[in-house]
Amino acid sequence: MNLSSSGSFVTQPDRPCTRTRSAGVLSRSRILLLADFDLRHVSVLPSGPGAHSVNLDGVRAEEIKKSLAADVTAEIAHAQQFARRIKTLSGSVPGSFSFTPHQATLQPTGDTTDVVSVIKGVIDAARGALEHYGRVIKACDGVDYVTQDMIIGILADEQQHLREFEGYLKEYDVPVGR
Repeated sequence: MNLSSSGSFVTQPDRPCTRTRSAGVLSRSRILLLADFDLRHVSVLPSGPGAHSVNLDGVRAEEIKKSLAADVTAEIAHAQQFARRIKTLSGSVPGSFSFTPHQATLQPTGDTTDVVSVIKGVIDAARGALEHYGRVIKACDGVDYVTQDMIIGILADEQQHLREFEGYLKEYDVPVGR
């Protein structure tokens, strides 16, 4: 995040505004910005994994397909949590037309047996989510414990998800890399 000359954080598309330096407090509108961004992020995830949970072919793909199908359910639950939190904070939950997918590595490829690309895409998305959730947790610290607690729970789910797919990647003798 960048500081403006007034000491406020400047909103960037991938890093919502968090707090002003002078007040050291998140306003309700800023928390809503964070929660809205998270809802948008989580809501676009089921489309890639959902497609992969159906499109993948091959014996080695079966376990990945099952895991991805379960992930779609978990991501929908996360999106519902974000939506309820936005509503609780007197915000308005956006409709699907306001979402812009941005995770190219999760898009289906033409090769339905390319399990490694799917696994790498999921790992990439999980790492991005973990980085973002870490920023949100820090931004909410001392300001909005309910949102922070919710995100910590989702972060734990995402860490497990990352670990699971890093394990799958090891079966293909592909370096996991960090």
